[in-house]
Parts: sequence; C-alpha cells; structure tokens
Amino acid sequence: MTTNFTHRSYPSWRDIDRAKPLFLETTFIDGGVATAVIITPERPAYQAQARKLQQAVFTRTGVQLPLLRDSDCAPWQPAATHQILLGNLMDNAVVAPLYHRNYIAADAHYPGGGGHVLRTVHDPWGTGCNVILAGGSDIAGVTTSVARLLASLQQDETRLW
Repeated sequence: MTTNFTHRSYPSWRDIDRAKPLFLETTFIDGGVATAVIITPERPAYQAQARKLQQAVFTRTGVQLPLLRDSDCAPWQPAATHQILLGNLMDNAVVAPLYHRNYIAADAHYPGGGGHVLRTVHDPWGTGCNVILAGGSDIAGVTTSVARLLASLQQDETRLW
C-alpha cells in the first residue's frame, strides 16, 4: 500500500518582516469600562474568592468585573476580552486549552497543597487578550494567589491593571 503525502513549504524565519504585536498590560478597567472577566469553577469557595476580587476592583474603580463560571464559557474558543482564571486544570475547564498548550502549569499536583501560581499568559489566542491565572492545587493556594494579585494591582486616573 502506498500513501501519498503532500509536501508543504512553510515560510522560513527569514521571511518574517515584523514582530508579533505585544500586549504588555492586562487592563481590568479602562476608561470606566470593564476590560476583563473573572472565570471561576463552580465550587462555592472559589466563587467566594472571585467575589472578593470583584469587590476589590469595584471598591477601587466603581466598575464591576463580570463573573462567569467555567461552565458558562467555551474554553477552546479564542477570548474576546482579558480573562482572570481561578483554579487549575482539574476544576476550571477554561484552564484546559492553555494547560495543554503548555502556557499554564497548575493541576492537582503542581504547585502542590497550599502552593499557588500567579501567572500572565501573553495573548494566547492571537486576539490581543491576555490571561491571568490565579491558580493553585487547592483552595488554599488559590486564596493566596488572589491575595497576591490584589496586592499587585496598579491604578491611574482611567485604568486598573
């Protein structure tokens, strides 16, 4: 049996004439408008951490970030806004495509009990939207990650990032 394979010629790195655009700031609020969404697992403890983050942003800006459950989202669809993900591969379905593309490492084993991961993923879908993971292997780790995220927020007259 003979199999015919079609040869494809892919461009060389020498053919690249411009760099990919960089989106170096992940804004939560810009000009009084929410530019990010919080996506969390169904579990009440994770929902409480999401509401804590949502309330802290509202207190500082007067703007409420949308809060979605992972079951409300289509994880494999490119994001149309910045995303703040809570949890890990095992409890937040939106983490799965990023985990499987090696953008995010957070599951039941890493970072381990009580450990946390706070990571930005730069424009993983090519839409200009970044992802922030406030992750951990358990709720203790996610709680620490959310606290660190809140401590790192910056604000000027019109933006929160």
